Amino acid sequence: MYIKKLKPGERAPDTADRIYINRLADGRISWTGSVGAGGRPITGVSPADFATIQEAETDAIAWARARGTTELQIEGPTTA
Repeated sequence: MYIKKLKPGERAPDTADRIYINRLADGRISWTGSVGAGGRPITGVSPADFATIQEAETDAIAWARARGTTELQIEGPTTA
């Protein structure tokens, strides 16, 4: 799978398979995603139970891979 991590504040095109890493007020991390954007989109949301951005990215990538994604763009929080 080709993975492109976007710069802080940069957005993936609506036509791209993408995930967004969320940093919550309590410091925990979660993700939201949309894959299959070129056809029938599938959305996903994780529970907010990751301690690090890396853990959330790993989970989100596995979720996207299981849905047949071959190219994924990762949007992240503006502060790490």
